[in-house]
Amino acid sequence: WMNLKKFNKLPKDVQNILLESGKKLEIMAAKEINPAWEKKIFSDWKKTPGYTFTKMSDADRKQWAQSIPDTPAEWAAEVTKMGYPGWEIAKRYQEITAQMGHKWIRQWAVKK
Repeated sequence: WMNLKKFNKLPKDVQNILLESGKKLEIMAAKEINPAWEKKIFSDWKKTPGYTFTKMSDADRKQWAQSIPDTPAEWAAEVTKMGYPGWEIAKRYQEITAQMGHKWIRQWAVKK
């Protein structure tokens, strides 16, 4: 994250370095950092007295996902009002993560 006004004051070559580094970091986060963080969280939770873990069935997960607000749609609408392609970003995020193996049980950021 960076202040856009500060970013725009940087030389173009530095802006490009930051943008390319950010893309590489996002890929690394998806492949390495996020799974390691999730593993640590579950490991810590399992040490908590009284901790139990229940795996929801696919049907229950789908029902739960359908019952909660479409927060990504709210984000996309807000970002679009700021002049950015919010809807396209949300759609592309879901496409990329699906290509990486995530199985979405609900389509998010749906325009109404």
